[in-house]
Amino acid sequence: MHILIADDDSLNRMVTKTILMAQGIEVTEVINGLEAYETFLMGTFTAILMDIEMPVLDGLKAIQRIREHERKNGGHVPIIAITSYTRKEDRAEYFRFGIDEYLSKPFKPFELSSVLQRFITKQVNL
Repeated sequence: MHILIADDDSLNRMVTKTILMAQGIEVTEVINGLEAYETFLMGTFTAILMDIEMPVLDGLKAIQRIREHERKNGGHVPIIAITSYTRKEDRAEYFRFGIDEYLSKPFKPFELSSVLQRFITKQVNL
């Protein structure tokens, strides 16, 4: 398994990476939406954990670009939005942009595991 973490906060990336790597999951980290999109194009990922608010290109615009690429070229990588915005309206907007699921920060290891298990055939016990 290979997860792309897109988050501009180094502490959030470190915590998420630590949780995933402890389970033997390969991780690639980027710090903004543009890097997320470009890295997506160059790699094969099991899922993407995408922060919504990032510099250069925000997570929603990166998700739009990824989904446009998938519509033209086929395929579908699950994208889990990670954000501190928890209003019902925010969540609905994220789904309109093409996320598969939503995870509110700060999250616990078992919450990350639960979300990933829904989209990944290999069971992850975090």
